[in-house]
Amino acid sequence: MINSFILLLSMISMMGNTNTNIVPSKLNSVSDIYKCPVYYKLEAVKKNKNDSSDSSIVYIGYTKKEMVFLFKNWQKGINASSRGKDPQGLMNNNEDAVYILLGANGKGKDSYWIGVNPLGAVLDKAISSSGISEWDGDIKANCKVRKDGWDALIEIPFSSISYSKCIWGLQILRLEMNKMLLQYLFPNKTNNILQSEGDLVLDFKSIKNRGKFDVSLIPSARAEIENKNIKYFAGGTIRYKNGTNDLLDIAILPDYSELEADVQQFNLNRLPYNYPEKRPYFVEGSSLIKSPVSLFRSRNVENILYGLKYYDITSKSSFITYLIDDTIMGKSSISRFVYSPSQALKVGSYFQVNNNGNNVISGDFDGYIKRINLDLQGQLSNNVNNNSNLYYLKLSREYNPGLSMVASYTSIDSQFINPFDKINIYFDGANKWNANISYYYLQNKKYVLPSFKYEYIKNKYNGNRINDDYDFSFTAGYLPLFAYLEYDYSHLDYLGLPNSKTQTVTIGGGYMRSSWNQVIFTYTFGQYLGGTISQFSGNVMMNLYNMANIGLVGYKIKSPFDDMFVSQIYGQISLYRKYLFLKPYVNYTMDNIANNKTLSVNGILSFEPRYMSGVYLALSQVYDLNNGIVLKSNKDVFKIQVGISINK
Repeated sequence: MINSFILLLSMISMMGNTNTNIVPSKLNSVSDIYKCPVYYKLEAVKKNKNDSSDSSIVYIGYTKKEMVFLFKNWQKGINASSRGKDPQGLMNNNEDAVYILLGANGKGKDSYWIGVNPLGAVLDKAISSSGISEWDGDIKANCKVRKDGWDALIEIPFSSISYSKCIWGLQILRLEMNKMLLQYLFPNKTNNILQSEGDLVLDFKSIKNRGKFDVSLIPSARAEIENKNIKYFAGGTIRYKNGTNDLLDIAILPDYSELEADVQQFNLNRLPYNYPEKRPYFVEGSSLIKSPVSLFRSRNVENILYGLKYYDITSKSSFITYLIDDTIMGKSSISRFVYSPSQALKVGSYFQVNNNGNNVISGDFDGYIKRINLDLQGQLSNNVNNNSNLYYLKLSREYNPGLSMVASYTSIDSQFINPFDKINIYFDGANKWNANISYYYLQNKKYVLPSFKYEYIKNKYNGNRINDDYDFSFTAGYLPLFAYLEYDYSHLDYLGLPNSKTQTVTIGGGYMRSSWNQVIFTYTFGQYLGGTISQFSGNVMMNLYNMANIGLVGYKIKSPFDDMFVSQIYGQISLYRKYLFLKPYVNYTMDNIANNKTLSVNGILSFEPRYMSGVYLALSQVYDLNNGIVLKSNKDVFKIQVGISINK
């Protein structure tokens, strides 16, 4: 909830360059960017035109091996605390940063999304009209903080991206958290950032061609000691790249162990959380498999014996296919093809074949009408074995700042859900309506964001209500302080309880400077499933000397079905530059209904000296505190992964 609010606050459009054609400078080496005579200015709205405290310029060039961006930013004070790779602070847009949107297969197409903060933390994702996906690029960032601002030198190797020899798309953003100002290279007033890209014109003859083959070997080994039982695992992935657009992964007994610990959360609608994919085999190219209603949740595939993945991308189309043999799901082929006749339109198809009878075909489209700033999405899917269908239509017209409206309709026949799309889709045999209207206003650090959301789901055969939800929220503040008020009225009939009504009020507020420099508190109360609910949550995050990030989160909830207290101390401590990190997690849970008290102590030590290589040591101990301190479980994990590149 809070992260979504921060994302909305960050999307404030400023004036950018009216010329949408960028011709980057040719460089002999990366250091030549400092001699580059041509730069582009990201302008901010200033009270005093002679005040350069919010200015930002970027030099753009390329060598034979990489794209190079040099940012020079002027501002008063730095608000950044995240370090390492893919930190939440950069993902949620709540600290100073620069972002690059690189459409390496043409404007408006799936693009690479790279973010860097003043401390050198790097975010690398893939973004499409269906959302943000994982991508693991070999991005290099060298940042320097000055008295009057900060600089960032960013290198994007051509070998880490798939690209076409065409006019690329480019958009550049810079966020200054202190004033919540977002500056664009090209003008943008909507949330459809892909359609705001300008032209990036490269001379591909000056780029070093890849050899006859580009092969990467990624072997991994893992040892686990769990309750005195020792297990060993070994496997790996062979990655073959042909030119700039084709990739083939062959994975044999891939290591799918999860080392990261998750902060425990409570969901009032009592539905499971949809956690993101982190496993290397599914990360590369994951945006290519996404449709408007996602039919493939890779985290549902947990026990792969072997897998093969191939994709091909051009300026007009993309194709990806997975061949998987899983001990539970069986043998499967999952493919998606997308064709883009223009920048503002793409049509896609999806095919899923499974020897256990989970076969699906689907078609979809995604369009944008620039004149009226309207996004349209549609999808028709069929579960072949049950002859059950899914229909989906979505319209959205969003402005920042200004008035935004989104509406969608989904109809799903019974028995449509299968093991591959479970959790992505919660209910079948249902019709679903969604609507959202919001207005965003900001001026001189003062902001107001009212929002209304409506959802109604009914059984499409007997008309019985499954769920409805009316939600009104209001956020206002004066940076870095904010206050939050929400009223929610719903019926959770899918739980099958005698009384499914919930009527709650949430009040909250806090202080937010950056991702690890914030204090947020919320309190929820009201009627809940035949009784009352009282829930208090708090999150305090601190950055100590730009080296250690420490957080404390806790919540206490009491309802007809819950009476518990949960707290967690967590952190991220940099032991050596951006390579060596310690991540401690200590959890305490007191469940009064189950009469159970537990303490979990978890820690992860990670050393990642280079791309695709790392050494990891993790431990997890769970103690029963009901009768003294009794060790319930103990698990230690040692993992090593090495990336070996062979080029010819």
